[in-house]
Amino acid sequence: MSSGRDEMLANQEVEERDFMGRPTKYDPSYCAKVIELGRKGKSIEQIAGLLNVAKRTLYTWKETHEDFLHALDEAHDLA
Repeated sequence: MSSGRDEMLANQEVEERDFMGRPTKYDPSYCAKVIELGRKGKSIEQIAGLLNVAKRTLYTWKETHEDFLHALDEAHDLA
């Protein structure tokens, strides 16, 4: 049987894990770069390479930054 203290410690560990890891390299100025690269016909793989990040990182940024989502959509429309 778990005590309230055990549960509190477990919750604290989860909260601490949420903040662990590498800080994001995201920069809002990437939005303009992504749009320009889309205008030049660059693929998502090429855009990731030119921003020096993994393709998966672009998708993560798309999920967490609405401005980046719109920039990728616009880049796709321009390509």
